[in-house]
Amino acid sequence: MYETKLDLIQALEAEQRRRQLDGNGFSTMLGIHYSNWSRYKNRQRPLSKNALMSIIQNLPELGKHVEDYMRQGKNTGDMEITTEPVESSKTLKKMGAENRG
Repeated sequence: MYETKLDLIQALEAEQRRRQLDGNGFSTMLGIHYSNWSRYKNRQRPLSKNALMSIIQNLPELGKHVEDYMRQGKNTGDMEITTEPVESSKTLKKMGAENRG
């Protein structure tokens, strides 16, 4: 089992409950495939760069949790870390574009 920073996963689960969405609805809202969301939630795999980008884009209020996760160095590769939430969003979007292009 992969141990992830619980704060981010817990924040995501709290947001899912707040929105009263099932796992499929929440993963769709995030733009993450349900099976991947299930694996992240059960700590079976680390959050991918694409998942982190989706979280920032769809739930920018969780930017601080994403930054904390990135500071751990879990599967973030060469992502740039910043203390500004807006900059985090821009950085993640930039990294996503570079990875696709």
